[in-house]
Amino acid sequence: MSFTKHNPKEEVLDGLIRGRSMASIAERMDITPEEVHEIWRQHLAENYSPWTEIEMRYLSLARMERLLDILWTQVEAGDFATEGKQTTNVIKVIDQINELMALNKDPLAEAQIELTKAQTNLIHGLLTQLRVDLMANVIDLVQQLGLEDHQLEAVRTQIEASWSSWYHQAAQQALQSAKLEEGT
Repeated sequence: MSFTKHNPKEEVLDGLIRGRSMASIAERMDITPEEVHEIWRQHLAENYSPWTEIEMRYLSLARMERLLDILWTQVEAGDFATEGKQTTNVIKVIDQINELMALNKDPLAEAQIELTKAQTNLIHGLLTQLRVDLMANVIDLVQQLGLEDHQLEAVRTQIEASWSSWYHQAAQQALQSAKLEEGT
């Protein structure tokens, strides 16, 4: 195909769709690769504006429903001429609609994932509270040692400053132990 300057937009789009590089299209049309790229970007902006996932899903659903209507009419009229191919196509379109609308997902599996998230959040909350309670208990124990106020304050400050790293180290060790027990 030779390029002409009658409709540069169509020529650029045709070239890109055929797999030609922007540089080769630009050379054939006597324009710059940047101009080719700008024509492409304009085409995208005009024809593929940012749609939400829901909008795209319902647009696809409407297209499939229209296709299903056409195929259904052909099947009703008799599918002998195509040896049952249109009936197969009807089933495929229905399967695609089910997939698009996520009707083929296992609701129990989804519930298990949600339950796992809830359990994870519960465990995280418990561990956070455990960390706070343990530090409070250690501070209380140190206060019972009968230290002078300045000594008590120094020890308490040291414990509070080191507590996060101690807790992190202990958590890492517990995780390593659990992995070893699991055999991973």
